[in-house]
Amino acid sequence: MFPTPDLSHLTRNDYNQIYEPDADSFLLLDALELKLNEILEQKPFIIFEFGSGSGLITTFVAKHFCLTSCLFFTIDINPYACYSTKRTFQQNNLHKKHCLNIIQCNLADPLIDRLSSKVDLILFNPPYVPTETSDVKEVIERTYAGGKQGIEVIEKAIEQASRLLSSKDELFIISSILSTIQYHQFIAGLFGGIISSIVPHPFDLIKICFQSGLQGLYEGVISNVVENGISLGLYLFIYNTIIVLNNDQDKIKNLTFYYRTIYSTTAGLLTIILTNPMWVIKTCLTPGLVGIFHGTIQFSSYEQMKSFYVNPFHTTYFLTSVVLTFSALSKFIAATSTYPIQVICTRLQDQHQSYNGVLDVIKKTYKRKGISGFFKGVVPALYRVIPVSCITFVSYEFILYELKHGII
Repeated sequence: MFPTPDLSHLTRNDYNQIYEPDADSFLLLDALELKLNEILEQKPFIIFEFGSGSGLITTFVAKHFCLTSCLFFTIDINPYACYSTKRTFQQNNLHKKHCLNIIQCNLADPLIDRLSSKVDLILFNPPYVPTETSDVKEVIERTYAGGKQGIEVIEKAIEQASRLLSSKDELFIISSILSTIQYHQFIAGLFGGIISSIVPHPFDLIKICFQSGLQGLYEGVISNVVENGISLGLYLFIYNTIIVLNNDQDKIKNLTFYYRTIYSTTAGLLTIILTNPMWVIKTCLTPGLVGIFHGTIQFSSYEQMKSFYVNPFHTTYFLTSVVLTFSALSKFIAATSTYPIQVICTRLQDQHQSYNGVLDVIKKTYKRKGISGFFKGVVPALYRVIPVSCITFVSYEFILYELKHGII
């Protein structure tokens, strides 16, 4: 596997102006790698990229696929993308070997006559979000605006590509469906769940240390790792895929708490349906709605906090301290709001007490202890669950960031 080009020169401010490489970008790199031998045999000389963005794709090809000096043409309607492409090419020390021509224009209109039937390799990671022309107001919005039904730009580019390509014709284009597959969310959630299961496990079984030695600290950890890792990975995969399928990029950035609640609840239900056998094997019980409500409140709150942070600071990068704060607050909100339900459920299962349904539990608990009766033991519970939540989300955000930038 070839290393990803160095993009360390690009900052959060840059990514607020240009398309930040994501799963679709790295899938295109993977597709190119699979065609390595074929491309090398053709010895492409003139290489053309529609919408260069950060310059990642062109730089990758120049670095690994061109054994001799080549002539590159990159176009982008975004002036910031044109400048970023130049910087990325220089950052990777390719400007001395290859000739790079960067043109700010809408598709290849100004170059059709000049490059007709002369281009050997065309690269294109297309915008795919369905948009009306009147909806595109900001320069950054053009990076994902695919026109009517999301294929208008793709159709025009393919038509132009057929006129540009030489007899060596090779066109690499990443399909929009790949962009909806949020596999990186699954991987980040999977490892987030695994790490948050392994790290605190010894503290739950600390007393075993005095009975069976240190090896006892991780007794039973495998079932927790499998259950939590796969469940969280599936949940985040489903949640983010639902969002991508039902919203364009602008709506995703401004998603309301109402829709986050709907999407997270749906993701929770689907995750329980898919993972139910694991829960049955472990506990012989079908998970109740409490877990779904808890997860919905926690994740919707966490995502909404991130949204509040992104808008004023104009960044999608979250410091560890920010993630810790948001994960702790969201867990606190979810745990305290659903704790009374857990108390009620626990007392209904108490074989030493006799209750005639949920209402009877509520009446008797309130009569004996008042409101505080519904929160008995909540403080120790918070001390236990909040650190785990922090570990989960810090791990998840870190791995997600690394995956999106092709570092791991």
